[in-house]
Amino acid sequence: MKSLTTKLGVVGIMLISCASLNAQIFTVQSGNWNSPSVWSGGIVPDASSGSITINHKVNVTGTSLTVDELTLNDTLIIQSGSTVILNNAKGAAVDLQILTGGLKVRGNLICRDSATFSGTTITNTFFYDGSTYEHQYFNTAGTPPTAFWTTNSNLKITGYTNSKTLNNVLWSQSFGNVTYNCPGQLSFIELAGRLKNIKGNLSILNTNGKVLRFLLDA
Repeated sequence: MKSLTTKLGVVGIMLISCASLNAQIFTVQSGNWNSPSVWSGGIVPDASSGSITINHKVNVTGTSLTVDELTLNDTLIIQSGSTVILNNAKGAAVDLQILTGGLKVRGNLICRDSATFSGTTITNTFFYDGSTYEHQYFNTAGTPPTAFWTTNSNLKITGYTNSKTLNNVLWSQSFGNVTYNCPGQLSFIELAGRLKNIKGNLSILNTNGKVLRFLLDA
C-alpha cells in the first residue's frame, strides 16, 4: 500500500495548494497595500489570491497590481502613479463590490474584459483630476462603474473589436475627459446617444477605419 499512500499524499498536497490559492485574504489594519502587516497571515495579495476584503483604509502607492473578487468595507485609495488592474474572476458574481466602503482613484484603474462592479455610487466612488479609468472590454460592451468624475478625470475606451452597442444608462454619466482608442476595432460601434455628458474633452484617436456612431438612426 506504499504506492497508494504516496499518491494520496500527493493528491492531498495538491488540494491544500489549491485551497491556499483561493483562500480569503483580508486586512487587519490600515496602511499601504504592499505592507505585509496590513494583511491576514502577513501575505500581500496578488493576482493568484482569491477573495480579498478591505476592512480598513488601504493606499495603493507607487505600484501596479492585479486583483479580482475585491470587496470594500472601508476605503481603497489608488494614489497618483499607481495602477490597479481588475480581472474577471471565473465563477465569481462580482469582481469589485462596495458594501460599506469606498473607492478613491487618483491613479489608474484598468478593467479587463467582463470584469463587473457592484455597489458603486456617486457618493462612494470618485475619479479625481488626473485619474484614469480604462475600459478594456472586447467580448461584452460592459459598463464603467457608477462614480463621481471630476472635470479632468479620464475615461479611456480601448478594447472593442467586434460590433457593440453602449445602450446602458451608465454610459450617460457626467464624465471628465473621454478618449476612444480601439485599434483592433473590426466592426461598427454604436454609442446609442449615451456618451454625451462630457465636462472635458472628447478625443477619437483610432477606430481602425471602422464606424463609430454616436446616435441611433431616427
